[in-house]
Amino acid sequence: MIDEYGLESFDVAVRKVFSDPKKALLWEHGVLSRLDAASRSDWLNRHNGGSKFRAPKAHKEETKKRIAAKITGKKRSNSTKLQMSKSALLREEQRRLDNWTMPKEAINRAVATRNERIASGEINPYSAERNAKMAASKRGKKRKYLPDGSFIMVDPSELTSPNTPH
Repeated sequence: MIDEYGLESFDVAVRKVFSDPKKALLWEHGVLSRLDAASRSDWLNRHNGGSKFRAPKAHKEETKKRIAAKITGKKRSNSTKLQMSKSALLREEQRRLDNWTMPKEAINRAVATRNERIASGEINPYSAERNAKMAASKRGKKRKYLPDGSFIMVDPSELTSPNTPH
């Protein structure tokens, strides 16, 4: 449906993040039941959750490979890439406003993966080439300070956009 109607046609919001799938399903069931999503024509998810709702499961390696093969090399238009970038920035900003923090296990996995890539020589965080790429990616961008004092790099036009919170 995203391919057919475009990502901007959908309202997507992360309301809460869970480390336990069962707790997430229970919370979602409560929300969907209060909204009576099963009866609403303005919701894509026409289910109130509960015991018949399928729980999320980790994908098998074979499934991960099939998914990767499907999306690898997929061409996206510049407008789609821009929209994806803007959506990601808004999600990140909302997470910061909600005081969301990445689960410790996810941080540990990311650090371990980075260290493995450095040890194998796949990446060199101190190479001149990498530093040049990082500098180029920031060229022409400005810092946008967030309420928690941190910042993100954005196109200067986004700093004056009426839809961007200041």
